[in-house]
Amino acid sequence: VIATAVSMTPVLNGIKGLLTFQANADSAVAVADIAALIQNVALLFSVHSLQTGGLHLYSVLVVMALFLNTAGKLSLARRIDRNFHFVAAPDQKQAVQIFEDHNTALQMASGFVMDAPVIAFQSKTNFLKHFLSLSYEPDPSEQSSQVMAPIGFVCSLILCITTLILLKDVFSALTAFAVSACICVPFVNMLSVNLPVNRISRIAARCGAMIVGYPAIDRFSGVNAVLVDAKELFPKGTVVLNAIKTFGGQRIDDAIVDATALMCAVGGPLSDLFDQIIKSRRDMLPKIDNTAFEDDKGVTGWVSGRRILVGSRALMEAHSIEPPSRDYEEKYARTGKKIVYLASGGDLVAMFVVTYNSDRRRAMELRRMEDNGISLIVRTCDPNITPRLLGECFGLDEHSVRVLPQRLGSVYTEITSTPQERSEAVMATKGRPTAMMRLLTACVRQRGNVSIAVALQTVAVILGFLLVAFLT
Repeated sequence: VIATAVSMTPVLNGIKGLLTFQANADSAVAVADIAALIQNVALLFSVHSLQTGGLHLYSVLVVMALFLNTAGKLSLARRIDRNFHFVAAPDQKQAVQIFEDHNTALQMASGFVMDAPVIAFQSKTNFLKHFLSLSYEPDPSEQSSQVMAPIGFVCSLILCITTLILLKDVFSALTAFAVSACICVPFVNMLSVNLPVNRISRIAARCGAMIVGYPAIDRFSGVNAVLVDAKELFPKGTVVLNAIKTFGGQRIDDAIVDATALMCAVGGPLSDLFDQIIKSRRDMLPKIDNTAFEDDKGVTGWVSGRRILVGSRALMEAHSIEPPSRDYEEKYARTGKKIVYLASGGDLVAMFVVTYNSDRRRAMELRRMEDNGISLIVRTCDPNITPRLLGECFGLDEHSVRVLPQRLGSVYTEITSTPQERSEAVMATKGRPTAMMRLLTACVRQRGNVSIAVALQTVAVILGFLLVAFLT
C-alpha cells in the first residue's frame, strides 16, 4: 500500500493508458500493482492457504517493479536536466545534422560507401528547438509496452477465469491473476533504454556536447559517413613549417603577405601556417579577388593586379611556371615532408617544406569511426591533403577516406558558412569535431544494445507467462 501510494502517479497513468487503448510503459506495472492489491485484500480472508503453503504473496515483485520503473524515470529526468543546462547556456553551439540532398550525397560518397549514403556534419546554430518534445519522445521500450501491456492484461485475465473454472477457488484464481500480471511486467523496461542513452549522455557531457535521448540514436545510428573541413582535422600547430626556399631574388615579404591573404580567404590548414609566418597581423593583409581552387593542384587569386598561386607542382606547371626539378623535391619528400609552392605575378617566389602531424585525440576517434563502419569525407583547398596522407597521418584505410572536388566542397562551405537560425535539439556540440565523431560512434554501437535489451525482455515475458500458465 505504501509503495502504491508513493507511485500513485505512474499507476494512474498506466491504468488510464490501458483504459483509453493507449498503453504506455507504466501500464503493465500498474496492472500488476492492482492485481497484487486485490490478492492481498482477498487473502486476508484465507490465511490458512498461506500458512499451509498452498498460495503465495507476490507483493515483493510489484514493489521491485515500481522501484525499477521509478529508477528509469529518475535517470530520464537527470538526463533532461543535464541537457537543458547545455541547451540554455549562451555559448555558440553547432547542431549535428544529416545531409538531406540525396543526389549530392550520392556524388559525395560515390565509390567508397556501399549502401545509400547517410552523411552527418555539424554547422553553427543560434537556437536549438523542440528540446522537450524530443526528450520525451517514445522510445522502443515505450513502443513495446503499447503492445505487450494489453496482451499481458488480457492473458492474465483469461488465466484467472480458466483457473476459477478448473479449481472452483476464488483465491487460487486471484493468485493466478496476480502472478501472471507480475510475470508480464518487463521489469527493466525503463532502464533498458535509459541506461544506454545515459551512458552516451555522460560521454557527451565530458566532450562538451549534448545528445537529447533515443531520438538521436534512432536518427544517427544509420550514419555511414562524416563530412568535415580539413582545418578541423589539422588544427593550429599540427601543420609545421620546416623550411623556406626562395627563388629568383623576389621580395618574399610582400609575396608571403599576399599568400596569407589568399589562404585566409579560402581557409584550411595552410591558412594557420601562413598566419604564423606574419605573426597573426591580419590588419596588414590586402584585399583578395577572384579566388579559385583547382582540384588536386591548389589555390589562385588576384591581389593588386598580380595573380597569386599557392599549391603543388602541378599548379605551377598548369600556369606555365617552371618549378624545381623532381630530384630537388625528392630529397624532402623522402622524409615524409610535403612541398607547397608560392608564385606571384607569373614568377616562382618560394617553396615551403611542411609536415602534417596528427592529433592523438582525432586519430583515436577517426579510427573508432572506421571500426564502426563510418567513412570520412573531407573538404579542403590544400592539394597535399589526399586520402593517402590522411590514411598515413591518422592510421586509416585510405579507401575509407574521400577528399571532395571543388564543386562538391563548395556545397559544404555554403551550408556551413552562416549559422542557422533554428536547428533541432537532437545532437549538438560546442564545435569540437571529435565530440561529434565520438557521439556518432556511440549511437551506432548502442542502437544494437537497446534493440537486444528490449527483445530479451519481450522473450522473457512470453516464456514467463507460458511457465506460469503451465504451473497453474
